[in-house]
Amino acid sequence: MGLVLWLCTALLAVVLVFVTFVPEAFSGGHDQFCSATSETAFTACGKDAEDDLYISRAICINVSNNGARKRCLRDADSAFEEAQDECEDQLDAREEVCDLIGQARYEPDFDPDNFV
Repeated sequence: MGLVLWLCTALLAVVLVFVTFVPEAFSGGHDQFCSATSETAFTACGKDAEDDLYISRAICINVSNNGARKRCLRDADSAFEEAQDECEDQLDAREEVCDLIGQARYEPDFDPDNFV
């Protein structure tokens, strides 16, 4: 199952990189800035989840008891799947916001004097 999960993760990463870094999303000729921001944040979320997965697996490698090590690895995989679900939920929420506010860039003018 570990190899299948790794292959699915790798495929997802390739697809996300392709979708996220489509040149049109960053050119001045297109106005899907909110969605591009959402997709980029989704990629970051996935990378964070992947980082946590590999740190957990590294910890599990050092568990000497075979049964406990297997449980540790299963727990790491479960936590990764849960984190991916949370990333997808965040993407869905961001896209709902994009539908509400539109696709324009969000670049508020902050006055530093308004902050303590």
